Amino acid sequence: MNHRDELLIHLHASLGPRNRLFQAMYDYDPSFQKMINLPPSHLEKEFSLPRGTLQHVHAPRYTPPRTVNSFPLTVLTRFSPLFPPRLQYMPDPPWVLYMLGEPRITFNPAMLGVVGTRNSTVYGERVLKHFIPPLVQQGVVIASGLAAGTDSTAHRLAIQKGKTIGILGHGFHHMYPAWNTSLRDMIAGHHLLISEYPLNTPPRKWQFPHRNRIISALSDALFIPEAKLRSGTMTTVRAALEQGRPVYTVPGPIFQPEAAGTNKIIQEGAGVVLGPNDLSEVLQLF
Repeated sequence: MNHRDELLIHLHASLGPRNRLFQAMYDYDPSFQKMINLPPSHLEKEFSLPRGTLQHVHAPRYTPPRTVNSFPLTVLTRFSPLFPPRLQYMPDPPWVLYMLGEPRITFNPAMLGVVGTRNSTVYGERVLKHFIPPLVQQGVVIASGLAAGTDSTAHRLAIQKGKTIGILGHGFHHMYPAWNTSLRDMIAGHHLLISEYPLNTPPRKWQFPHRNRIISALSDALFIPEAKLRSGTMTTVRAALEQGRPVYTVPGPIFQPEAAGTNKIIQEGAGVVLGPNDLSEVLQLF
């Protein structure tokens, strides 16, 4: 790790994932050295930062721990050769990523994002069991957010026969939902966990929609088995469309609230898939 990366990681741990701020700092000094050397009054004026925040910037240099919960920790900046290549092309890539597991999984040639309702129906579970096992057997990596319902089922199905990536909306020293700790540990030990939030960042409601743009950007396509009309899933759909990622779903019962979102995006032009071979063609697995 070079000196610039060390400074960027220190600033990120001090300030959190403020992408616009870090872009302004980078434009001001691409080495980030001035952020450390300049007096607080100058930084306060130049970047409109509160004085209390700047105390963290000028604290002793932050050094990430080697492990979190006994799992090796990797911290990457966007300048690292191991930084996920798909994220380099998103509109607002993270400046720093924290990872538990194997970072090279993000280089897999085929990645499918899977998100949906936290209250899965029997129909939604059947859809996931129909689609995911054949796809992971063909080498597709499943990216999702470790939420209850669709996310957790997608991860568990992927773990059985392939690889998965979990993207968190908080730091690694926390877990939401708390009951998903065993799944988190399974992914950290044998697959990959990613967060753009410093380790001690607790779960906050607004962070999860912000996290969703990483799920879609990591993916070559986004698949939604079922989703309510007003849900976090719809923020992932919007992010995918902004990033140029295709969105696919299955038709659902018109009287089922958990299918209202997926039926709506079909009306708006989302692709309809009826079996795993349809997604295989999308991901060019044949």
